[in-house]
Amino acid sequence: MPPYVAQMFVSPSPDALQLGAPMQALLSNIRTEELRPILAKHGLTEIKADHWYPMQIFLDVFRDIVDRQSGVTLDLIAIGIRGVETSAPFPPEIDTLEKGLAMMDYVSRHVNVKNVPPEFGYPVTKIEEGHLHLTNNTPIPDDSIYGYIWGITNRLKKADDVFFIIALPKTSPEQPTTFEILWGDEAFVSAKQHAR
Repeated sequence: MPPYVAQMFVSPSPDALQLGAPMQALLSNIRTEELRPILAKHGLTEIKADHWYPMQIFLDVFRDIVDRQSGVTLDLIAIGIRGVETSAPFPPEIDTLEKGLAMMDYVSRHVNVKNVPPEFGYPVTKIEEGHLHLTNNTPIPDDSIYGYIWGITNRLKKADDVFFIIALPKTSPEQPTTFEILWGDEAFVSAKQHAR
C-alpha cells in the first residue's frame, strides 16, 4: 500500500477521530461570529475539549468555510492562530521554535487524533539554524496550518527575532504543501528571503 498523502477535506479513514480541544478554536477566534452559521449547520454550537469527534465533521466545516468564498483566508488563519491557544499548554521544556514545531507534529499524530495513518501529520525538516521546512500532510486547509505555525512561531521566537513563513511551490497539485519558516535577526531572515 502506498504511503498516505492527505486529500483536502477528506478524513484519512472513516474511523479517524479528532480531539475537541484544538477544535475549540472554531468557537473562540476573532472571526467566530462569521462562522457561527456554519458551525450550527454541523451541530457544533459547543465543542468539548476532552471529547472525541469524527474528524470528517471538522473537515466539513472547513470545506463550508472555503466554499463560502468570503473572508476565507482571514477565517482560516484566525482559527489556526487561536488553535495554538486552545490546545494543551506547551510544557516548560518546549522552549525553542524548533521544539515547538516538532511538538506540533507529535501532538497531531499521537495526542489530538486517533485512527490515522503513520504518515499523517506535520513532519519537520531542519535546513539549518533558524530555517525549517514543515509539511502539511493532513486534510486541514493550508491557511489554517499557516495560522497555527504563525502562532507557535510568534510564541517561541526570541523577543527581538523577526520571522517569515511562506508556502513553497508545489511540483504537482497532489503534493502536500511544505512551509518554509525562517527566524532570527533581521539580517539573517532578509538574506535568506533574497536568496530564494
